[in-house]
Parts: sequence; C-alpha cells; structure tokens
Amino acid sequence: GQGVRTLRRSKAEIRFKDQSVLRVSERTDLVVQDSASLRRIQLNTGLIWVRVAKGVATQVETPAATAVARGTQFTVASLEDGSMLVPGHQGELAAQKD
Repeated sequence: GQGVRTLRRSKAEIRFKDQSVLRVSERTDLVVQDSASLRRIQLNTGLIWVRVAKGVATQVETPAATAVARGTQFTVASLEDGSMLVPGHQGELAAQKD
C-alpha cells in the first residue's frame, strides 16, 4: 500500500521485479498494492501508463470504473469529473463500471 503523488511538472516511474512498468504523469495521485496474485493500482486523479508483464494480473481502479489487464500496455486517466478514460491499449484489457 504505497502512495505516489506527483506535482505540477513532475513525473515518476516505478519498475517492478517482474519487468512491469508504471509511469506516473504530473498531478497524479495513486496507491499501489502489490501481492503475489494481483497488483492493484488505485488511481484517484491523474494519468498513468502501464506496461504489464505477461501473466501478471493488474487492476487499475478509479472512482468511476475498474480496468483489469494481463500482459499488455495501456493508459488510464481519472478525470476531475470522476470519469475514467482509457485512450488506447495493446493486448487484453477488460473494464467495468463501478
């Protein structure tokens, strides 16, 4: 349960042991919970890009919806109005409205 918050004109990148990558854009607030069976990213506000290693279950939750991916790369935005935007992705991605 580690939190990351980026401010204006700042970015962050998290590399996981399984070679997955999480890139965090400016003005983004999130919490990452990593377990053996599921990597859970709670995206409160902002924009992230995720590259998920093959076979690793990753779930991105926003106030509006949840996206689940395995072995893909995608971008997720949690907008100020509470909606979720997934502008493009490669591979398998499922989303459900909360």
